[in-house]
Amino acid sequence: MAGAAAAAAQSGNLTASQQAAVARSVNAYGTEGDGNNVIVAFGGQGTGFGANTDGTSLNDEIVVTFNANHHGKDLIIDVAHEGSHVADNQAFNATHSGGIYDYGGPTDISQYETERRAYEVSSFVSQAVGKGSYPNNLEDQPKLQVWNSGWKAADRETKRAAGIDRLINTYYDGASKTKPGWTFGQIKMNAP
Repeated sequence: MAGAAAAAAQSGNLTASQQAAVARSVNAYGTEGDGNNVIVAFGGQGTGFGANTDGTSLNDEIVVTFNANHHGKDLIIDVAHEGSHVADNQAFNATHSGGIYDYGGPTDISQYETERRAYEVSSFVSQAVGKGSYPNNLEDQPKLQVWNSGWKAADRETKRAAGIDRLINTYYDGASKTKPGWTFGQIKMNAP
């Protein structure tokens, strides 16, 4: 599926900056055996979740677990979404020197910011692969959609951004621009 996600990064349906955001996500996985500390697995995710990224390890391992029941376009979107989290975790982990991270630095981003970036990538990939809307389970809640093919081109960026903000606020403990939630540094400090 990484190949299909990489193809989405080349889609003519996306602007150059959208393509770059998707490519950043896909490239974060690296290649098998490259020693980049990214581990990919398949397993249960709970109801409604397609994947999960855990970057809490103090040895800088990043574990991405995909729902084995997701396939096709949904899995392509999951790969890209979680790849954005991987890239964000890698940027923070790159500050790790002498047992210390750059707490509070520019890569110590919040829960809101990492989810905003990831859902933006999910929206771009949904657009690139021809999804009617995303997330799939929110057709009855259009204000929470981050992509809808019925949006007029002139309204897409505004609706995309508003949907992402509302989705994060609804499903991520009320995280928002003004209440951004935890940071990577806080997660690392509380890691077991």
